[in-house]
Parts: sequence; C-alpha cells; structure tokens
Amino acid sequence: MAYELQQKLAITTMNALGSPEHKSVTDELIHSEKFLLSIELHLSLLDVCRHHSYTVERNLDRITIPEKPIWIEWRAPMLTGHGGAENAVTGCLVAPDPNSVSGLFILTGWFDGTMARHSYATAHIDVNSIYGLARLSRRQLSVEHDEVMERIMSFVNLSLCASFEEELRILYPKQALPLDAVYRDASGEIPLCLAALIALNTSKGVCRYQDRLNRTVLDLVPSKGRIRKMLPRTKKRGFAPRLGLSFPHLSRTSRYYA
Repeated sequence: MAYELQQKLAITTMNALGSPEHKSVTDELIHSEKFLLSIELHLSLLDVCRHHSYTVERNLDRITIPEKPIWIEWRAPMLTGHGGAENAVTGCLVAPDPNSVSGLFILTGWFDGTMARHSYATAHIDVNSIYGLARLSRRQLSVEHDEVMERIMSFVNLSLCASFEEELRILYPKQALPLDAVYRDASGEIPLCLAALIALNTSKGVCRYQDRLNRTVLDLVPSKGRIRKMLPRTKKRGFAPRLGLSFPHLSRTSRYYA
C-alpha cells in the first residue's frame, strides 16, 4: 500500500457504524496531502522533542494552516503504547479547523496489528496563540523541558464530539467512560506532530522525494556528500533559525548527523 495506515484508516472509518463523524474523517483522509517520515527523520524529531523541545517551541510560528488536510505517518508505535506490533504505524491528520479561521485540528491514528483505529477525541490549536508563544519563548522563557512541554500543551484544546461520546457509551455500557485514556490518545503524539509540521517548512536539513511506491517521503539530508556540505555547521541541536532566512533548519540532532 502507498500509505499503509492512511488507506487502512479510511477503510475503517468508511465502514464504521454509529457516529456520522466517521464520514467526515473519511473525507478528510481521502482528500489529504500525504507524507511519510523516514525512520531517520522520525528518530531525529523524536530526539528533538525529548531533549531539545525548546527549539520546537521557538519555531511554532513556522507552522502554517494547510489549505487542505495533511496526513503524516511514521513507522512506530504510539508513544502512549498503542500499536506495539512489528508492523506498527502511527499517523496524524492535520486540517483547518472548520470552527476557527486561525485554528487547526489534529486527529491521531494508529494500527494495532489487527485494524486501523483513530482517537475519539481531537486536538485543536489556535495558530495565532502558538505564534505568540514562539515569539515570547525566543525572548525570555526557560528552556527546561518539562516547562516547555507544559507551555506547549497548554495551547492544545481537546474535545470529544457528542456522537463519539455516545459511541463510547455503547462500548462501555456498565462503566465510566475512560476519558483519561481517550484524551491521552488524542494528545500523546502532538509534540512530535508539531515538530513534523515545522520540518515541512524547514529550509535546510530536511529533503523530500518520491519513493518507488510514489509516496512523498520526508527525510534527513544525507550526512555525506555535496548537499550536506552546503548546510551550515553548528553545534546546536534541534530547530535553529539561520540568519537571513525565514525558516529554520534542522541541525545535527542525533547519531545520524554524527
């Protein structure tokens, strides 16, 4: 399959009974612009989120609202633990928020080894708010990881639509709804997704190409060769704005840039 999880998830939502929101998700998936993160870029972005998260915060104003939905997927289980099988795939659907001219919403999907699933809740982010956070972060905020993540996630609003909530009540008729798990599924991949959205707008360090299955792959620029030599040398890690350019570059963040 060209985009394994995206296609499986579209089939799942197309055939799903219950909430009419499934049809909306299907339409967004089918009409989305699709990207696959290479293993190297995924690991590099994961390293940035875990150890250099302040560089994500400082570049949040590089994220733009897409004109049409974007689907980004990578071959790894969810950070919250879903999809632990050998062929685990995780992805995020990013689209303009229909309820806000400056908002975007993010829906997380995963393959659990049997079927593709998506989070019941969705994440909503107002880009004007995170643009302000980015500017403030570059001037005066701390770079301590826990504080950075708390600030970023404070701008992420999670919602559970009424029809999905009703579906959950059918699944859990005799017990309280597992809302903590529902919201965790919707928010666990957000930092990595934001880093990937920044990577889409990087001017250096990240390249894209079509593979033999006609997938648009986002990858690290090769560590050797003429193109790599053209990139600025820096000891900084993560996303770093280069003087004179509007967009950041992804500097050496892992062993792949050693």
